[in-house]
Amino acid sequence: MLTGCNGVEGGTETPIKCYKNPKTTRGHGEQRPPETRFDRIKFHKSKLGQVKLFNLLGNSLNGVNHFNPAEGNGKPPLYFPKHTMNNANNSNSNNSVKGVHNVNTSLGRDDHAGQVILDRQPATVRISINNIIKIGTWNVRTMYQKGKLENIKKEMNRLKINLLGLSEVRWKHAGSFKTDDFTMLYSGGDQHERGVGVLLNKETSKVIKGFWAISDRIILVKLQGKPFDISIIQCYAPTSDYDDVAIANFYEQLDEAYKQCKSQEIIYVMGDFNAKVGSERVGNTVGPFGLGDKNDRGDNLISWCQSHNLVITNTWFKNHPRRLWTWKSPGDRTRNQIDYILVPQRFRNSVISSKTFPGADCDSDHVPIVNEIRIKLKKLRKTTVTPKIQSHLLKTNKRLQEDFRIKVQNRFDVLSSDNNPTVLSSDNYPTVLSNGNNSTETEILWEQMKSAIMKSAEDTIPTAPKIKKNKWMTDHILQLMEQRRTKKSNPSEYKSINKVIRRECAEAKEKWLNEQCIEIENKLNINTRLAHQKINEITGKSRCSSSSCIKSKNGTILMEKQEILNRWSEYTEELFEDNRPTKPIIKKNIEGPPIMKDEVKNAIKTMKNNKAPGPDGITSEMIQSLEELGVDILTKLTNKIQWSAKVFAFSISFIYNPMNDQ
Repeated sequence: MLTGCNGVEGGTETPIKCYKNPKTTRGHGEQRPPETRFDRIKFHKSKLGQVKLFNLLGNSLNGVNHFNPAEGNGKPPLYFPKHTMNNANNSNSNNSVKGVHNVNTSLGRDDHAGQVILDRQPATVRISINNIIKIGTWNVRTMYQKGKLENIKKEMNRLKINLLGLSEVRWKHAGSFKTDDFTMLYSGGDQHERGVGVLLNKETSKVIKGFWAISDRIILVKLQGKPFDISIIQCYAPTSDYDDVAIANFYEQLDEAYKQCKSQEIIYVMGDFNAKVGSERVGNTVGPFGLGDKNDRGDNLISWCQSHNLVITNTWFKNHPRRLWTWKSPGDRTRNQIDYILVPQRFRNSVISSKTFPGADCDSDHVPIVNEIRIKLKKLRKTTVTPKIQSHLLKTNKRLQEDFRIKVQNRFDVLSSDNNPTVLSSDNYPTVLSNGNNSTETEILWEQMKSAIMKSAEDTIPTAPKIKKNKWMTDHILQLMEQRRTKKSNPSEYKSINKVIRRECAEAKEKWLNEQCIEIENKLNINTRLAHQKINEITGKSRCSSSSCIKSKNGTILMEKQEILNRWSEYTEELFEDNRPTKPIIKKNIEGPPIMKDEVKNAIKTMKNNKAPGPDGITSEMIQSLEELGVDILTKLTNKIQWSAKVFAFSISFIYNPMNDQ
C-alpha cells in the first residue's frame, strides 16, 4: 500500500492501492497474477480526489511517472474508466496541481488513457456517444401462453430496451407480425417446443433489412446501421438433457449463421447457451467478472468464441452478484450465469455496460441481460402512407357514383376547352395519330385520364378509417402483472397473484373471442369479404410466414432488395436459356380495323370487383361507374396504344420474356 503517490505533497489524501504493471519489472506495488491483469485503482469519490487523480494521469502522459520518476516512458502506469475521465474534465481546472489543466496532452492520448484494459484493441469505427441503444436477451420459458407477449412488451417499455432476443418462444413455424408499436420475428419447429425470436420496438423495427429463420434454435436478423450494418443472432442451446451430438449440431448451425454475416458488420450473438464459463479470465474471451465455476458446456462455448474472436461481454463488467446471475433453480437453491451476449473483439468498445435486471418479471426462471451499446442506426426517409379509397362503395351508393362520374366529366371538359389535341375530340384515330408524335400523345392522354380519375376519387370517395385492433388485454391484468413483479421476493404471494393473472387472461380472451364471432356472423349477411378478413385476423393467417430472403448461387443469404432482384433476374435468364438460332424476322401487315366501343364495353363488364389496383391506383369499380364516359376514354386510349405499338402499365401485370424482342 502506497501513500502520497497521487502527486499531492504530504500524502494526506486517501491511500491508493496500486499494482505493478505485469509487462514491466519496475515500479512499486504488489505483483498481480497475470490472469487478472486489470489495471484499475480505487479512487476518492469526491470531485477533488478525481481531479487530482486525473492530473496525476496527465503528468504521466507527459513522461512523468510518479510511481517511478526515473522511468519517464511517456506511458500511463494506470488506466481509468472513461466516466472517471469525463468527471475530471468537467471539474474546476483550478484545483489541479499546476493550477490549470495540462493542455499539452493530445486527444489521442486521452482516448488511450480511457481504455480499461491494457491490451484492448480499439474499435475501427467511431460511434457518437449520443447513439446509445439497449439490446438484451431473455429466456421467457414460453410464449405459448395467454398474456405473455403483452407482459414482455410492458417490461421492454419499462426497461427502455430497443431490441430483445427471446429464447424458448415455443411457437410453431416461422414468420413475423406487428403488434402495437413492436415487430416480432420468430423461428420455431413443428411442435410447441424450443423456438427463438426477436422483438423490436418502433424505432428499431424501421431499419430491419430482413431475417433468416435457420431452425427452432437460431434466428438471424440484420439491421441497417451507419456506417456498418448490424447482425443479431439469437440462439437457444440444448440443455443438459441432450447428448454431445445435439451440442455439435447446434454449433454447426451457429457457424452457418455466423458465416452469413459480413466481416465489416457489427455482430451480436446472444441467447441462452446453457453453459457456465466461470469467473476466471481466459485470454481476451472471458473476463474476470463471471459467476460460478466453468463446466464442459462452458469449454465448448469458449472454444467457439475463440475460433471467431468473440468476447463474452457480461464477464468483463464488475457488477454486484445479483447483476450477474441469469437463471435460478427451482426453489431458488442455486443461481447460475448461463445467458450471454457475445461481440467481436474489434467492436468490444461499443459496449458501455452489461448487466442483468433481476426485477424484471414474466413468470420465468430466467432474468434478462441487457447491454448498452453505442451504435448508430441508419435514418430512413419517412414513407407516406396513401389512405385506402373505399371504391367498393361505388357499387352500392348510386348518389356517390353519380357525383364521381360528374367530377370526372368536368375535369375532361376543362381539358377539352384548353384546345388539347389529345383529349376526346376526334373519332378518326388514324388521322389523329398522323402527326408523327404518337408516343407523346398516348402518354399525355394516359396521364390526363389517370389524373382525372384519381383526383375525382380523392375528392368524392371516402377513405377507409384507421381501425385500431380491439385487444383482449385489460388494464386490470397489466396492473396485476406489475403487482406480481413487486412480489418476486415473496414466493407465496407471487404464486397466488400469478394464478389470478392466468385465470383472468383466459376469461378476458374467451369473452373477446365471443364478441368477434358475433361480429363475424353479422358481417356475413352484409359483406362476406370483411367477414373473411376478420377470420384471418383472429386465426393468425394474416401474418407473414416468410422471411423474404433468398440464397445466392454460393449459398449466401440475400436480404438487400436490389440483390434479391438481381438474383431473380439471373435465375429467370438461366431458366429460359435457349441455344436455338434466332427466329427469322417475318414482316407482317400490322394494319387492321380500330378497336370498337362494344369490345371495350364487354371487357369492362367482365372485370372482377374487390381486386387490388395496379400501380396507378385505379380500380375496376371506378372504371365501371363511369359508364359511357369510361368506355369512350378507354376506346380512345386503346386505339392510340394499338397504333403507336407501345404498351403502358395500365392496371395490368405482365412478365417480360427477354427472348421475345417484340
